[in-house]
Amino acid sequence: MKKSLWIIIALFGIPLITGDITVNYECDPSADCSNAEPGDQVPNPDNCNQYYLCLKAVDGSVFPSDDPLDCPSGQFFNWETGNCTDENGEPCKDLCINSCLLACTETDDLIALPDSCSSYGFCTTSVDFISTSCAEPNPYFDGVRCQNDSSKCCDTCTPFCNSPYTETRDPHSCTNYYLCISEGVPNESDLHECEEGKHFDVDQARCINDDPQNPCTPFCSSEQSQRIHLH
Repeated sequence: MKKSLWIIIALFGIPLITGDITVNYECDPSADCSNAEPGDQVPNPDNCNQYYLCLKAVDGSVFPSDDPLDCPSGQFFNWETGNCTDENGEPCKDLCINSCLLACTETDDLIALPDSCSSYGFCTTSVDFISTSCAEPNPYFDGVRCQNDSSKCCDTCTPFCNSPYTETRDPHSCTNYYLCISEGVPNESDLHECEEGKHFDVDQARCINDDPQNPCTPFCSSEQSQRIHLH
């Protein structure tokens, strides 16, 4: 069954083009499954090599599986057909790309901070930043500006690769890092651990020797992680 009928028309979504028709994708597998049948498959918006299986609740509603499922090696999830398809040598692209920077790359960057959705940093150099916050009537930072929609808050506790062939931090462990092969949310298979006596330094984007005078701490606490997953 063609899935472009239920990957449909959100007020604020990502425009996708199929044939001569442009539809909007709202980056929410829950919305996809609510318009689908039990057993249908819907995209994982953060990883084009994965999909969610739509399940039937006791009350008859349809919701996505708790965790996404992987397509077979060499395949990507085709959102139009609702099935995994051969890549044919060309890597797929994630439907939803996180626009939120988590570390400074150059002067005048704006970065999301883990403290709250209202906090963000203004980069004074490619490394240093000044912490500030949004205020009413636009109390939420979306990675670009302060605005009034809490659903557009940055998810700072999900690992994200801003560019391929780099390394990025594991927000939950300062001794782990992800090897970035492509832009988007990395796979668990890309998670690696620094050698003993080293931790991952965000500024240098690599593992460096521990400093006893300045011990590393995870970017996200376990409490923040639980809050993100229960959102």
